[in-house]
Amino acid sequence: MTEYQEKEKKIARQACLKKAILSLTQNRHHSTLTRRSYVSDVKNYLMKEGTIEDKEIASELTEESIKRWENFYDSIVQTRSAKDLKVAYLAGPNPENDLEELVNLGILPENVWAFESDNKTYGDAVLSTLQSRFPFIKIFNGNISSFLKLSPLKFDIIYLDFCSPIASSEEKNLKVIINILSRHALNSPGALITNFSFPSKENDLPNWEPRTKLISYYLYPKMFLESNDEDNNLTEGVVHELDIDEFIHLIQQDADNYYGQFITRVLIDAASVTVPYESFFMQDGIFNKFFTISNHQEFEEDISKLYHFDDEGNGGDIITETANYPLLFTIDYLDSKRRVADFEYDLYLVAITKLLNDHYFRLLDFYFHTLIQQRQQRQKFKEIANSFLKQFLFAEDKSRFKKLEQMLFLLSGKQKYYSSKILKLAERKWSKEIYLFCDYLLFHQILELLIRQLAVPYHVNVETTTRWTYKGKKTQMFLDMIILDECRYVYDWMPTIDMLENSIDNLERQLAYRFALDAVGKHSRWYNVEYFSGTAIVDQFKDTFQAKILKPRIKIN
Repeated sequence: MTEYQEKEKKIARQACLKKAILSLTQNRHHSTLTRRSYVSDVKNYLMKEGTIEDKEIASELTEESIKRWENFYDSIVQTRSAKDLKVAYLAGPNPENDLEELVNLGILPENVWAFESDNKTYGDAVLSTLQSRFPFIKIFNGNISSFLKLSPLKFDIIYLDFCSPIASSEEKNLKVIINILSRHALNSPGALITNFSFPSKENDLPNWEPRTKLISYYLYPKMFLESNDEDNNLTEGVVHELDIDEFIHLIQQDADNYYGQFITRVLIDAASVTVPYESFFMQDGIFNKFFTISNHQEFEEDISKLYHFDDEGNGGDIITETANYPLLFTIDYLDSKRRVADFEYDLYLVAITKLLNDHYFRLLDFYFHTLIQQRQQRQKFKEIANSFLKQFLFAEDKSRFKKLEQMLFLLSGKQKYYSSKILKLAERKWSKEIYLFCDYLLFHQILELLIRQLAVPYHVNVETTTRWTYKGKKTQMFLDMIILDECRYVYDWMPTIDMLENSIDNLERQLAYRFALDAVGKHSRWYNVEYFSGTAIVDQFKDTFQAKILKPRIKIN
């Protein structure tokens, strides 16, 4: 009963579980990216503060249509009390610790599943539970990924207290998260809670530097990072100010801070971009409605131009516009530009041996050990980078990366690969036909709507996301509670590809969609350039319509 019961851990566990349950019950309508009143709020704002033209267009959206959208929203989001929520978590030897907190917050033990793959720990967990006052929970002898392959069950809260570094090669914890997201094991809205460790340099020297390099390569191309300012936790990224080696040095001076940012950004990207886009590309029948690739060699050559310049200096977008391709930059950097081949170090050693004579044994010894250490560090980074890529892209080979790469390429406005239906839509003069509020309605927003309508991504509610850090025994822990929302009240409001053109010309339907989409774009504004850029109806700095910013991570000790 005393295991995993440190004071700081109990504080963090109580805080995150309470926050998750309140977010899905009392505060449920604020856990969706678009609150229930948002369409009405945008119209009211425009009628009071907008230009004459804004007011004229906004007035076309009737109260009847607003009520219809709100009823649609209610049918999707519904309401929940604590006793309605279904919870999954990792059991460990004492599953009653977490269960005690859940029951105190109103969760029914019968609605709880616990998972444990280690046979001995599973036996301890069963015995401990049967002797507790909560013998009603279900403990599954296996990992949650295996369970999800067998069962279509969905949960409202999934609590993954890994207690290991993210993308651990032993535990493969990031792969578990990707599996949960790809199988849509969370209801919408739902709470995903993760807890990762970050061993200090003193406690895990061989892995510390390679992990900080992984963090650096992931955060380097991001357009915005966190400032840890309580009033405005946002700062511009470093891609245009520092080279990668300078950024690695900066990360290593404040590794805990950047590791916390790294975890959150990986979760955001996985839920909103990598998992849905990879999955969409793999659906051949659906994919072909949007894109036509008749010459695959030419297609691959066009993609390769993102990474290389031609003889006339064209191409190289990932090099010259790194912040617009953050995921492709990171994955390519980790995959193909990681290190000098090991044999080169052998050549260095041979060269030094030839150059030095007996009078320089000490110098030789110094060089020898330095190069050996560098070689070991590069090999360790290779292992960590490979483990991260395989788990993040949920694949043992490069196939999933290729799918993601191809989707991000196609979504960057490559009309030569559009299907006839998509090309017809693209050729319309959207910016001239559709009224401008704050941003133009451009075709990429239409295309992204249609794709994401079928890909069914999760979106992260940035405003409700809450994070903690605390010292557990000798290791710093990073606890994230994020609310995921499928935003079907936006995607399903508009029809499918064959019916879209007529429906978007229906001004009321279009306005309700654009007003609701304004809120979705305000959550991704600072964190994802991959979708829904330029969707603002109301300025991002106006009260109650602001672009959302992550709150700084709460330090418990």
